[in-house]
Amino acid sequence: MAITAPGVLAAMRVRISDAHLLGDLQGFLEAAECRVRKVGPGTLDVTVPRSPNNEQTQREIGLYLQAWQAMNPGTHARLVGEGRESEPS
Repeated sequence: MAITAPGVLAAMRVRISDAHLLGDLQGFLEAAECRVRKVGPGTLDVTVPRSPNNEQTQREIGLYLQAWQAMNPGTHARLVGEGRESEPS
């Protein structure tokens, strides 16, 4: 688990099985008020700005992924670790 400074958002890395649906997942998460950044084919870094801590961020993103998968049968999305909220300076 990452330790973040106050005001610094933790990000979770998400990977999906069908990279062609990455834009759809990105739009779904953005509609849920997540910040989303594409970091590779089939891979996103996702933050939940209103979340008070990493554990809550992970729970919320996990629930969003379950809902998205239910709308896209046969596609898998999962948390694969920690990501970055933004590009390093």
